[in-house]
Amino acid sequence: MNLKKLKVLIADNDTECVDSLIRTFKTDSDIESIYTVDDGEKVFKRIIKYNIDILIINTTLPEIDGIEVIDRLKELNLDPEFIKIAISNSSNDAIINSAIDAGTDFFFVKPLNVGSVLKRIKYIARNKFFSNKNNKREYIRVREVESEYEIAAETANLIHQVGVPQHLIGYQYLKEAICMGFNDDNTIKQITKFTYPSIAKRHLTSAEKVERSIRSAIEATWAKDSENLNLLFKQIRRAKRPTNSEFIAVLSDKLRYELKEKGYNTTMMEFMGDSLKNYGKNEEHKQIDDDDDED
Repeated sequence: MNLKKLKVLIADNDTECVDSLIRTFKTDSDIESIYTVDDGEKVFKRIIKYNIDILIINTTLPEIDGIEVIDRLKELNLDPEFIKIAISNSSNDAIINSAIDAGTDFFFVKPLNVGSVLKRIKYIARNKFFSNKNNKREYIRVREVESEYEIAAETANLIHQVGVPQHLIGYQYLKEAICMGFNDDNTIKQITKFTYPSIAKRHLTSAEKVERSIRSAIEATWAKDSENLNLLFKQIRRAKRPTNSEFIAVLSDKLRYELKEKGYNTTMMEFMGDSLKNYGKNEEHKQIDDDDDED
């Protein structure tokens, strides 16, 4: 299955975000060209003029907001392969649902992990751009995990099942960390340098407080010794409580498995992979200093 070279249009007036996306996209051989606009009105002309394959658009733009732009694109009779990615500073359910209803293929909440954005774009593209035996282009409809909201809902259900106390502030932080790990497992490897600071920035707190809150939530969960928790960790040594990154890695893998069972197409489907194999092997297992970064 060959992925055609992609033409990308970024519609955002956040220059820092745009520059970050451009730097990453320019390093990928599957991206043919990148165009930018800073307001919603300019999107329509650019899409037609440059025959765009992928639109990445901020939900809040001058002139016409991103959601209205996506909704009005239906009038253009675009190729069904055309991909629409919405990005936003807000994780408000109403905004996310409006974007999905308008026809968004995927939704990202800032601050963006641009590597994860590129990975998701290419994954969606591979499921839409397909060459059959006659080298004819066919459109394949697949059931996508369409938004961060949808992943978050599944994550909340999962951590509730294993017994994470909802009244602890670490519950919300842990949910976000698992969502990030689901989208890109590199965030688990860089938990101190990327995951904690990203969550802290969204909640106007410090990375240290995020780490401590997640650790407290895991400690409280581990003390419960629930049946679902035992089933999830039955393949690994349970003599010691897992570190934050180990706990997040196992639940991220479990999330991929459960979404696969429900018929979703996700980027990585190996259930209980390296996170289980590596857990408990290190005799220097640290309970407090959860710095598992790999440079």
